[in-house]
Amino acid sequence: MQSLNFSFLRSLPSLLRNPHHILPHYRTSSILTLPPLHTLNITHILFDLDNTLTYPHTYNIPHPQKSQLRKLKKIHTLYILSNSAGCNNETKRATQCEKQTGLEVIRYNAKKPNGQEEVLDYLKRQEGGSDLKTSQIAMIGDRNFTDIVFGNRAGMLTIKVAPILPNSREIVGLGIWRWIEEALEKWLINRGYSPPHHPAHERSTHED
Repeated sequence: MQSLNFSFLRSLPSLLRNPHHILPHYRTSSILTLPPLHTLNITHILFDLDNTLTYPHTYNIPHPQKSQLRKLKKIHTLYILSNSAGCNNETKRATQCEKQTGLEVIRYNAKKPNGQEEVLDYLKRQEGGSDLKTSQIAMIGDRNFTDIVFGNRAGMLTIKVAPILPNSREIVGLGIWRWIEEALEKWLINRGYSPPHHPAHERSTHED
């Protein structure tokens, strides 16, 4: 469910010390308009599910997004990292999600924005103990307080996408939290804060 969670509340002290963790390295309208991640040495991509790949509480990916995922699969290793499927060892939901999306769902216990070590251990096991670096992973999602904070804390490249479902059609509680995220992001940027250092972002900015 896309709402405030206890995992986020536990992360507040850390976030107050490091407010720049809510700032994404990139913002884009959807996964259809991602930067060329293969040129940024990104080998693995973690996708949030609800409102990033699918409409909330469904496993149906719109056709344009499906086509984009097929293209990305040729270049990158793709996973779903969701608080609504795969979290707390929800094997049934994770399996159903995998069948309908065609993407592997990461199983983990802690909800985003926590659980970095657990997720990284999962990825390394799946990769046969490879020397996968967090800087080679991109985290893509529509929420600052969960997806972006999670990725930034882990040292990943973070990309925020606009929600598939327009804000006007979201439940009131979620709409309020999304408004807070947007307002805080703008406030921090106006005061000179930047996203955490990431080599791919620094290189891209310098080339621009």
